[in-house]
Amino acid sequence: MTRLILAIFDALSRPIRLLGGDYPQFRAILETKLTLDSRRPMIGLANRKDRESGNAFAGAMVFYAIIGFLLGSVLFQVGSPLVGMTVVHSFVLIMLTMTLIADFTNVLLDTADNAIVQPRPVSGRTLFLARIAHISTYLGLLGLSLSLATMAIGTLRWSYFFALVYLPTLAAGILLAICSAGVFYLVALRITTQERVRDIVLYVQIFFSVLIFAGYQILPRLIDMAHLQAVRIDDRAWIYFYPPAWLAGPLDLLAGRIGPPQVALTLLAAAGPLLAMVLVTRGLATRFNQMLAAMEVTERSQAEKGRPLSPAGADPDRKRG
Repeated sequence: MTRLILAIFDALSRPIRLLGGDYPQFRAILETKLTLDSRRPMIGLANRKDRESGNAFAGAMVFYAIIGFLLGSVLFQVGSPLVGMTVVHSFVLIMLTMTLIADFTNVLLDTADNAIVQPRPVSGRTLFLARIAHISTYLGLLGLSLSLATMAIGTLRWSYFFALVYLPTLAAGILLAICSAGVFYLVALRITTQERVRDIVLYVQIFFSVLIFAGYQILPRLIDMAHLQAVRIDDRAWIYFYPPAWLAGPLDLLAGRIGPPQVALTLLAAAGPLLAMVLVTRGLATRFNQMLAAMEVTERSQAEKGRPLSPAGADPDRKRG
């Protein structure tokens, strides 16, 4: 599995270099992280310590596949692929962003490898890109689980090439989720402490759970599925400012609905996520790593202040004369 993932990133080495990363260093860091993941509990769903990690992640993929089946069934009710795929991409983007914030915070904010990497000539962008690629691997697996039914139903309804076009839009959605979460972390770390950030993440987890179960119960009662056949949104101006509609544009174009809105949305789907990733990498990566380094210093100072003293009141680590 590690070799396959590295082969995929080898094919993407040029974009990684364009984003400012040193690819040999990036590959070495990513390979090390993936190798360690194969030898220790899975990083995903790290807060659920009462389960086996591998089983927890496999269970999450099964759960996402079930939700994806319910989501994909919407495609049988819509008349326009643009409407149906806007709904699908909206849900997928929300799910992946919430998952990234709720379950992968400990990985993104982990400072354990700073002592090894920072003394070496590794740029902040390279380290940031390696962290993002590491998390993207697991988000991609969850996104695929969530999209299996969508790809099958879309292929049956609209085109045999539906899955081939959908997968790049899914990858673009993952990039948008990562960029959204990156901005969230940067703002949160600027206005509060690491402990407060973890409290905020706990609230996000609670909101995420309520959103899933409440949405499952409430949305079918609020939406009349019979009306979805007649809904059209290609004449609405807001779709050009709504990223899930961008991602739906290429799939509507594939279904044979060729027009200025579909072409414009397809161009936005191609350029928007890449531009967002460039801005996040070049504008936030250095600040993000600086904040992680400051957090590490704070944690060390707090640990030293809380270190118990010997009965004589002296530091137990101080050598005796």
